[in-house]
Amino acid sequence: MVLFLTTTLGISIVGMMTLLGVKRYELSTGRMAFRSIRPFFAGAFHHVVVFFEHFLPALVYVQVRKVVMRAASFVQRIIAHAILVAEYWLEQALNTLRMTTHIPHPSVPASAFLREVAAHKKSLLKRSPARLSVSAPLQVPQPVPVQQERLIVHE
Repeated sequence: MVLFLTTTLGISIVGMMTLLGVKRYELSTGRMAFRSIRPFFAGAFHHVVVFFEHFLPALVYVQVRKVVMRAASFVQRIIAHAILVAEYWLEQALNTLRMTTHIPHPSVPASAFLREVAAHKKSLLKRSPARLSVSAPLQVPQPVPVQQERLIVHE
């Protein structure tokens, strides 16, 4: 790598010295060197400059725009996939919740507590309608007198 850079520097120095020498020759003699090929090189360099100033930036702009559009499409697909995964997880959680909170099938025997509650409910429903009416006065239990004790603190 060092050899390549050194060679490139040497060639650049020799080229610059040659250009300065040709320019000095032109200024001291008043004659134009390479007069016949200068218009050809001027046109060729003009095309090269137009390529690098206009065509190449426009090409880069179009390619960058395509890359940005592809990246936006990729991000959109990732977001859509994430939404679908989240929806799947939520459905799984909902199905799990449904399975844990469903009403047991009648063939499954009820627990002793539930049977006792059902028997009590039936006994309440068998009472006479007069006792179940809402218009019957409520019997509020009287408060039980509480004996107050003195707290004695020993010092």
